[in-house]
Amino acid sequence: MHRRTPSLALARTLARTLAPALALALTLVSASAYAAPPPGLDLPIPGDPHPPALNTATCAYHGTTSPADATYATFAASLVGPRGNTRNLQDQIELHQVGGASVVIIEAGAITQHHWYGCRDRKRASRTTANTLYQAASLSKFVSAVGLVYADRAGDLDLDDDMAFLADEFPDSLLAEWVGDNFRRDSDDYPEAISVRRLLSHSAGLDTHSIGAWSPLDVPTMREIIMGTNDFGSYYPGGVEPIYAPGTNYEYSGGGYTVAEHVLELHTAPAFKDYLDDHVLGPARMFASTFEKASSATPNLARGCSRSACNYDLQQTNVKAAGGLLANAREYAELVTALYNGGTTDGGGRVMVQSDLDAILAPSSHANASLAACTTTGTTRTTYISVGGRRYPFAFETCIAGKWRMPLSDDDGDWYGLGVGLSATLHTDGYPRTVSHSGAQTGSRTYFEIDRRTGDGVVIMVNGEAEWTDGDGYLFGSSPLLWEILRAYHAAY
Repeated sequence: MHRRTPSLALARTLARTLAPALALALTLVSASAYAAPPPGLDLPIPGDPHPPALNTATCAYHGTTSPADATYATFAASLVGPRGNTRNLQDQIELHQVGGASVVIIEAGAITQHHWYGCRDRKRASRTTANTLYQAASLSKFVSAVGLVYADRAGDLDLDDDMAFLADEFPDSLLAEWVGDNFRRDSDDYPEAISVRRLLSHSAGLDTHSIGAWSPLDVPTMREIIMGTNDFGSYYPGGVEPIYAPGTNYEYSGGGYTVAEHVLELHTAPAFKDYLDDHVLGPARMFASTFEKASSATPNLARGCSRSACNYDLQQTNVKAAGGLLANAREYAELVTALYNGGTTDGGGRVMVQSDLDAILAPSSHANASLAACTTTGTTRTTYISVGGRRYPFAFETCIAGKWRMPLSDDDGDWYGLGVGLSATLHTDGYPRTVSHSGAQTGSRTYFEIDRRTGDGVVIMVNGEAEWTDGDGYLFGSSPLLWEILRAYHAAY
């Protein structure tokens, strides 16, 4: 997740939050669209049209509260588009026919640049501002994990309680119904091995990658997501179901986060959104960001529709933990800085303590890992078992954060903690060096990362239609634009 050529890697990461068919399409088209683009030529060119947007409203605009220094100016002027063209960020927004974007730069744990571009609502030609709210999509998971880790520290729940135990504790709950209907007691998948911690680290072996965002006329309930429904285009046909034995594979599951959201609400009086407001958003001074449902009355809300005739407007979620946050980019960056500053944001808000950070940054480990104490970060060892008087290799473990672990890796060899992606490169404190996450919902693409060695990082939020292709098959839209911004950031910082 850190400073590698991000085309396929980012496409795959974004794709995990989409429906499987769209995920496959995004990965395949990204592979072809970014493979050795020809030298830059200004568009349009004869015989290779760049189709005009049906929505012709424009917001050729760039705003900032922090005049660009030389490094930011170089970054913002050096985005390389799908055809190899180098253009500035403002021009790329118009070329990709998205709405707008916000970019926040973090250096040495402090926010140094906040810039915004284009339209928060292209249909109404409303400009993006410093106060624009975006559908954070899966960037919600980091915020949710901070809240659940706080709940563990406060004694409101136990991250290591398993689903079978909790189903017995709350016998009349949706959780108990889910456990009774979707698991077998004679199976390795039975949720005695699924803890709240495994739900948050995508190691519970559950399906339902994406929760999505929906038209206000028809938004799925928590019950429909967890238990399943044939509505919503068969998006949740069987509900949240086991596909691997817990602790054996990394399997991204927004459904697992929805179960964790329900668990928190079973333990506390406030709704999930109110608990997170009290214990995460408030302490982090994220006063504009909210888990409230998006509505036409939500101030400064970015709309996703951009290049089309814009026949849709709002996108909503009833569940919150997996993707329900409406976030201001600068406020979100404040929370990201806490990963470098010992749990305190750049603005001075105390949102985590060291034990919280340790929980969030510990990579999810295989169920067979010994988790025995170790001292030398990065060293490896082999454990053995005895069968019939002979010793056989059993597991290969790495010393990470003081314990012998077997991290569960994603397709790119990276790890996952609680609500955050982790690099397989370790910092001197024993935990992964780089922390990141991406998000994808209808009309929204988001990303953050921070290097815990340097304290440098970026938050990117883009509103606009996800992908479209020009007459020569080149890919444009919010996903490739986010990739361009990230690549330019890595080149400049």
